[in-house]
Amino acid sequence: ARYLTCSSLLTASALAFAPCCFSSIRELAPPSIISRTCRGGHVDPNISSDTILDSLLSRARQSIDENRPDEAFPTLIEAYSIDPASTTIAGLFQECLTLKVNLQVQRHREAADDGTDLSEAEINNLLQDRMGLASLCIDKEQYAEAGGQLRKALDETKLWLSERSLDGCNDSDYDWAAQLDRAQYLLYRTNAGCCEWTSYFEDGDSVRRSLREVSTQPRLLLHPFDALKFPCVGLASASRVAQSYALRALNAVGVNTKEMTACQIGQTRRRLVQVDRHSQGSSHEGRIKVGYISPDFTSRHPLAFLMQHFFRFHDRKKFEVHIYSLASTADDCEEVRAIKSASDKFRYLTKQTPAQMYQHLLRDQLDIIVDLCGFAGQSISSEMMASRYRLKQERIGDDIKFPTHVSYMGFPGSTGSNHIWDYSVFDRTVLPEEFRDHYEEALVFMPHSYFVNSHRTAVAQNVSDDDRRSIRLKYGISQTAFVYCCHSRPDKIDPVTFRSWIRALIRAKDEGNSEPVLWLLRSGKEMEANLRTFLTREFGQHLDSLLVFADIADREEHLRRLACADLFLDTPAYGAHTVGCDALYSNVPMVTLLRSANDPSKHSFADEDYEPMHSSGSNPERRSITTDKLASRVGASLLRAVGLPMLIAEDMRQYEDLMVRCAHDIDWFENLRERLRSNIGTSPLFDTERWAQNLEASLLKMATDREAGVSYPDIMVLDNDPFLVDRSKLPPENIQGT
Repeated sequence: ARYLTCSSLLTASALAFAPCCFSSIRELAPPSIISRTCRGGHVDPNISSDTILDSLLSRARQSIDENRPDEAFPTLIEAYSIDPASTTIAGLFQECLTLKVNLQVQRHREAADDGTDLSEAEINNLLQDRMGLASLCIDKEQYAEAGGQLRKALDETKLWLSERSLDGCNDSDYDWAAQLDRAQYLLYRTNAGCCEWTSYFEDGDSVRRSLREVSTQPRLLLHPFDALKFPCVGLASASRVAQSYALRALNAVGVNTKEMTACQIGQTRRRLVQVDRHSQGSSHEGRIKVGYISPDFTSRHPLAFLMQHFFRFHDRKKFEVHIYSLASTADDCEEVRAIKSASDKFRYLTKQTPAQMYQHLLRDQLDIIVDLCGFAGQSISSEMMASRYRLKQERIGDDIKFPTHVSYMGFPGSTGSNHIWDYSVFDRTVLPEEFRDHYEEALVFMPHSYFVNSHRTAVAQNVSDDDRRSIRLKYGISQTAFVYCCHSRPDKIDPVTFRSWIRALIRAKDEGNSEPVLWLLRSGKEMEANLRTFLTREFGQHLDSLLVFADIADREEHLRRLACADLFLDTPAYGAHTVGCDALYSNVPMVTLLRSANDPSKHSFADEDYEPMHSSGSNPERRSITTDKLASRVGASLLRAVGLPMLIAEDMRQYEDLMVRCAHDIDWFENLRERLRSNIGTSPLFDTERWAQNLEASLLKMATDREAGVSYPDIMVLDNDPFLVDRSKLPPENIQGT
């Protein structure tokens, strides 16, 4: 409980290990405080929440100053229940845990001097507190401190176990193997977040070994989203991780999963049926009721931005659109207003259990539920969808037609279970036939690209030449420089890819007259320092000027500065999705990697076929980054849909060659940009209405099959129309946002 409480102060860090941990804070907080602040209990009206909070913080401060962290901690939990967003509380939690760790280390040293043996409880407490402290440090972008705490936690625990000849799988009250795995996963993700690659491959091998050791049913320690992001985790392992989380969701809603052993993913063979966008007939009586659920209909998440104008293109003669927001608070941002106005019904589902939420959906008599979350974020969405299975068990023999469940957009990978989700929506680029066996659910194969967006109607292309000059000046970029850009999250970058980028920049600089720079998104000072250190160590200090950094910005600034780049560089391990669309719509071409699906040697964490430049040591790291997981193939899907397949590289050497050619072959590159400029208004990628019609073809097929009681086949949507006429010049009132 202590560790969950600490990590619940985070966003990504908490979600990776304890999707339900936000609720654990309120479960741990004293009922008296909750009643006064959260439940409207009977309290003295003269005592405000601010007064209570100030008193709690003062008491916690005093306990910390007097070296009494065990008293400060529950006080901080009470304070957190009043103001979860307080940075002051987060800071005090960090102080409290730092003090606890230091006091325990001192106790352990004294025990060692006295020859006293430490108990399992004592070593476990130190391990948990170090992990909690690391999580808080990550939240403040103090990655070096976080990594140091985790490394010490691993070393201390392994040493203690080895001295007692324990392998972590003994019959003690503590699952040491699980504890060590959890710390190892958090360490890997921490170092990725700041591009600290000193032990990148060794740590990756540790992650892979831990997954192999529990390959039949992985422990619920590695979150499915991390399994997609980590380059060291392959497609098969990522699918098994998703499957284990699906079983957990079923268990959480009361399904007895002990008898539901994890089946071999891919053993279900499905027939493939084809439907056409232009022939949308259906035997369904009346309009089809489709419900879309997500916790991300907010201004803080790209989902709302991407889908804000999709819903208005639904054919209202055939579909009735219900939208359910799981967001904790109402959001009146422009994107959410557009979504609300395009729906027949919009509701917030909050302060209910997942089962109660699903009963609400059943009362609305939906035919199809489209889950836009999956395993992304907290577990409430997956548990709500899992409630159908339990209700089916309870109502065996009842004449009830439950809605068809579809997973889309939120989680870019296999759901791992056809008990919860019947379909996932992808395309043949992100999921070729060679990888079909790694997906348990039925699939919808969209034509062109599965990735929907609202750029054409939500983004105004108004960055002038003068704007570009001023923006480059603002960020210290020469007007004549060829700007390679990657404004994706830094944890998507890996050392193999970074080496390739630098090699290509060196070639562009040495073989031509260009002044190349690599423009990256900064994630704290440590991230920038680590990349500059890596660059100097491997390529020499004279190249430091190649790197330019930009801080995280709001969407308007992000799009304006992105338009000032020349070429966007996709990250092979986990590609650009929303940012890839942003770049292409800003008329910035993108280079991506898509290894051949028929070459199994290119889908393992294996040796690359050439060595990095200026590598030190007799055995330089030579690893290739795979593109078997769906999230790594989205860039190729976007490029094909926008008509630029020539920018898809089959290996990193070709990737580098494309980078260099874009900088040197001016005529070829200008023709490429002109082609992109023309295709923005005509390609399927930015034609949201066409995309909606294609999805509707699959939804009509699902509804027809549901009425007839047909099992779930794979659905291939056909759309063989060429690029359409330019429909981008919409009336001014349709141009919204930036």
